[in-house]
Amino acid sequence: MNRWKQFFESIWERRLEYLTGALVLVGLIFAFFYPHFGGALVGFGAGLCFYEEMHSYFIQLRDFFVDRGLFKSVLLVGIVLYLLITVPIFVIATAIGYGLMFVIRSFFQS
Repeated sequence: MNRWKQFFESIWERRLEYLTGALVLVGLIFAFFYPHFGGALVGFGAGLCFYEEMHSYFIQLRDFFVDRGLFKSVLLVGIVLYLLITVPIFVIATAIGYGLMFVIRSFFQS
């Protein structure tokens, strides 16, 4: 009985990882038949799962613009715009997942 309790506790501790893994898996399957819907699920899962990494990257990005100069900053903006044009659903869903996780973390830390 104790093993089952530990098993369910470990699942509960990693519930976000399992949820995002399921979203990505279902999104990959749907991507073959419905590319926009599948891309949205994969992007949403990526935004939720990689919140901490993306957040630290965005904080470092502020310093990047100052350190690298105008040309590289404009080039980076162009690359981001290209990604938004080529894979818009994925990028938008990733941003929504990131935003949702930001709100959730802000709510629980207060």
